[in-house]
Amino acid sequence: MRNATDYGGFQGFQLNQQTHFELLQFADDTVMLYDGSLDNLWCVKAFLRGFKRIFGLRININKSKIYGINIGEDMLTTAANFLPCEIGRLPFLFLGLPVGANHRRKDTWKPVFKKLSRRLATWQGKHVSLGGKVTLLNSVLNNIPIYWLSFFKAPRVVWEV
Repeated sequence: MRNATDYGGFQGFQLNQQTHFELLQFADDTVMLYDGSLDNLWCVKAFLRGFKRIFGLRININKSKIYGINIGEDMLTTAANFLPCEIGRLPFLFLGLPVGANHRRKDTWKPVFKKLSRRLATWQGKHVSLGGKVTLLNSVLNNIPIYWLSFFKAPRVVWEV
């Protein structure tokens, strides 16, 4: 990917003159970012084939999706058929965070509230001392919203809940 980008064969997503992205990876999740050109589409196909040949691993096409932002439906359909994969819609989850969602809306934060209430519900029947409950609150419940808050600024309506 780096060589293809350096030699001009692949154009990633350019935010401004200094900032551009081609690839986001964590464990077995990969997100490739590029403009909607046919040249880039051929590069992505070559990347996937090369990965399969070099490592002997198969890309799970059933889990793979292509998303288009400011890309025409015709181009998106062509790309999905060419790779082949499904067309995904925004927002989608990457590492537990909604990509493409409006973080200013209260609905976007519902998964955080659900996760917190599920954790609290499992502890309700447990025989845990007050000190144990405080430790659980500090170590577990604080980290869930902190993870989201490290990426998104919470609106006032979320703080008031």
